[in-house]
Amino acid sequence: MPREVAALAALAVGGTALIFRARTRRRAAEEAAVWPLPVSATSRKVFGSLEGFLQSRQVMQTAAAEAMPQRLMLKYDSFDHSMAQPQSTYEELLALGEKALPILHRTFSTIVEEADPNLPADGVAMHRHAADEWGMHRCTRIGLLKRKGLYFKHLTLVPLKPRARCEEKVGTEYGGAWSRLLDVVRCSIVMYSEEQLCAVADTLVRRAQPLARLVHAAVGDYAIVRLKNRFRSPCFNGYQDALYSVALCVGAGQWVVCEVQLHHTALLIHKETSHPLYECMRPLFGCGGGDGSAVDGEGEGEGEGESESAVARRIAMLEQLARGGCPGETSEELLARVLASAEAATLEALRQLLQLLGDARGVAAVERRQAAALEAQGQPEAAELLHRRALARADAALGTAHPEALSSVRSLAANLLARGERRTAQRLLRQRGQYLSLLRSVCV
Repeated sequence: MPREVAALAALAVGGTALIFRARTRRRAAEEAAVWPLPVSATSRKVFGSLEGFLQSRQVMQTAAAEAMPQRLMLKYDSFDHSMAQPQSTYEELLALGEKALPILHRTFSTIVEEADPNLPADGVAMHRHAADEWGMHRCTRIGLLKRKGLYFKHLTLVPLKPRARCEEKVGTEYGGAWSRLLDVVRCSIVMYSEEQLCAVADTLVRRAQPLARLVHAAVGDYAIVRLKNRFRSPCFNGYQDALYSVALCVGAGQWVVCEVQLHHTALLIHKETSHPLYECMRPLFGCGGGDGSAVDGEGEGEGEGESESAVARRIAMLEQLARGGCPGETSEELLARVLASAEAATLEALRQLLQLLGDARGVAAVERRQAAALEAQGQPEAAELLHRRALARADAALGTAHPEALSSVRSLAANLLARGERRTAQRLLRQRGQYLSLLRSVCV
C-alpha cells in the first residue's frame, strides 16, 4: 500500500523502522479516507438493506405486541414427528396435490367457521387499524397479489408450489429427497385476534386423527405431524405465525402432507413491505424459508433458519453497524463509515457478518483494517495475527499475485519491521517477490 512504501523501502536498503513508526500513528485515518472496501454483490445488498430491515423489524415487533398483548399463542409447543411424504417424485406429488386442494378447502373451511361462526372462510380478510382522532377505525384488505386483484381470505389456498422452486429446494436443502418436501400443497388461515388464533389452533387439534389411524381414515381426515410455533420463536425479521404440517387423507388409502399457515392480520398487513427486505437479508440468517406468507403464490415459511440465540447475535451485530448512520445511508457509505471507525466492536461486527456471508475478500480487507487500528493503538503483536489471517484469506480467495494479497504481504512486512524483525520481513518480501520492487521504489 502507498502509505507503507517509504518504511518498506527503508527496510530494503537496510534502514531502520523509524519512518514506519512515525507514519503508523496516522495510518488508520489515512486508510479509512482512501480505501474502499471490496465486498461481494450479496454483501452490498445486505448492507444496503440494513436500515430498512431494522425499521421493518421494529414495526413488526410493535404490531405483534399491540395486537397480541396476552400472548395466548405461547401455550402451544412446537413439535415434529419427522413424517415424510409417501410420494417420491414431483409428478406423484403434483397428482395427489391437485386431488388434495378441494379436499383441503372443504376441511379447513369447516375448521375456520367452527372456530368463529361469524367468520366466513371465503370472506376477505381485513386489517382493522387503530382508531383515528374521531374514534373511527379504517379497515384495509390484505394483498396477496394486488396487481392481479387478489387479496387474502380468512381461508386462502394458493397454487401448488411450482416445479422449479420444488427442484431447487429438494436439491439444495433436502439432498434430492422429494419425500421431505412438505409444502407443495398450502393454505393460509387469517384471523383478527389472538382469541381467534387460539380457537383455530384448538379446533385443529380437536378434529385431528391419531397418526396410527391415518391409513384407514375417511377423505378429509387429517393428522397433525408438525407444528412450528413462530408466535413463540419469531422469524428473524420479526414475523410471527404458526406453521402446521398435516397429513390429509385424499381417499383410497392415500394421503399427502400439506402446510397450513396461521396468521394474524396485524402482522400480515406488513408482508408486502417486509418481504423484499427479508429476501435481501436471507443469506445472513441461513434461512431456507420465508416470512410465513405467500408471495406470488409462493409460501416460504417452512425454512428452519438459525437458532434464536444465533439470530439474536446477528441482529445485535447489525444494530452495532447501524449506530451512527444517517437516514438513507447506502451500503458504500455505511462501509466507509465503519472502516473510518476505530471502534473494535463495530469493526468486529462487520468482519463477522462478512464471514457469515461467505465474503472472504471483504473479511480479509476488514482484518487488514483491524490490524491497522491495533497498530495505531500500540498493539503490534495482536495486529500481526490479523495481518497473517488476512494474508492467508486473500491468498486463498484471490490468489497470491492479486494486488490485495500483495497489500497484505506489505502490511505484514511493515508490522514485522516495526517490531524489529527485519530478517523475517525481508524473507517474507523475497518469498513473495516484493523485495526488489520496493528497492526500486526508493531509488527512483
